[in-house]
Amino acid sequence: MQSDYSDWSPESPDVYDTSGAQATPLDTGTDLPQCIERDTPPAGFGPGQSFETCDVYLLPPSKDVGRVVLAAEGPNENDVTWTVK
Repeated sequence: MQSDYSDWSPESPDVYDTSGAQATPLDTGTDLPQCIERDTPPAGFGPGQSFETCDVYLLPPSKDVGRVVLAAEGPNENDVTWTVK
């Protein structure tokens, strides 16, 4: 049995600044040259394939990204955390 990925959409990560405050996600509603928004995978997406998407976040001018957390999508899976050093 092959899984159906047609209704799957990637989860956005949680982004935190260097003080630990959560960054504000920005839904631009427009196409940025370096980041075209995509809420659903391309037609024919399935196991073993990948596609790129991106999210835009707002941080105070005096803060940098401190960490990014991508929540686990299934049982017995762990969140993935990237920490900026």
